Amino acid sequence: MTLTGGMDLDRFQDRFAAAPGSGEEVKVTLKWFDPIKGFGFVSDGTEKDIFLHASAVQRAGNPALYPGAELTCEVGDAQRGKQVVRVIE
Repeated sequence: MTLTGGMDLDRFQDRFAAAPGSGEEVKVTLKWFDPIKGFGFVSDGTEKDIFLHASAVQRAGNPALYPGAELTCEVGDAQRGKQVVRVIE
């Protein structure tokens, strides 16, 4: 099973994602992730959730994702708000 549901990651990256290296390192908690849809959300403890796309997960070598998992991520501004640019650990 892929984490993208057949989605073209390059096309997604070009259209919607924040550029790697453009964000800040943040510790977050995974709220949920759907491998079929290829996305989920994390929380940094503020009111707004942060979007997590499968492309950020794949660049990290597909770490184990389960609700409540603590991750260190680079978070940047994207077209629709905050987004995980890459999962660091």
